[in-house]
Amino acid sequence: MKEANIVTTRQLQVIDELFASGGNENAVLQKFSISPEKWKRWRTQQPFNRAIEAKMKALNQHGQMLLLQHSSWASARLLELCNSDKDEVSRKACLNVLQLNNETVEKNTLPESEEPQTNEEEKMPFTDEQASRMLAILAEPSSA
Repeated sequence: MKEANIVTTRQLQVIDELFASGGNENAVLQKFSISPEKWKRWRTQQPFNRAIEAKMKALNQHGQMLLLQHSSWASARLLELCNSDKDEVSRKACLNVLQLNNETVEKNTLPESEEPQTNEEEKMPFTDEQASRMLAILAEPSSA
C-alpha cells in the first residue's frame, strides 16, 4: 500500500487542527468527517506519527525561542518581585530566582577539564546585597 508511506494534505490539515484545538480528537474527527476506524489506522502509520512528532518539535522550538526572547524581562520582573511588600510573593520570587540561577549554572557548567579559571566574583550572578536580601526573605517565618 503506497499511500501508507506518505502523509496526505488532508492528514496534515488534521494534524494542524489537532494542535489548534488543543488536542481535541473528537472535535477534529467531526470537523473532517473521519471515522474512528480511519483515525486508528492513521495513528498506526509511521509517516503520520512522524508528521505529528515534527509538528510537536516545531511548536516546542517556537516556544523555546519565545521564552529566550522574553527571559531577560522575566528575570528582571522576578527580581522586582523579590522586593514585594507581600512576604509570600517576595519569598516565592526569591525561590524562583535561585532555581533559575541553579538551572542556568547547571546548563552552562563545563566539564572540569574544559572549565576556564575564574575568580569568585565572576561566578557570583547576584550582588552581595541581592543575595543577602533573598536569604533574609527566605529565612523569615512564613505567615501562611
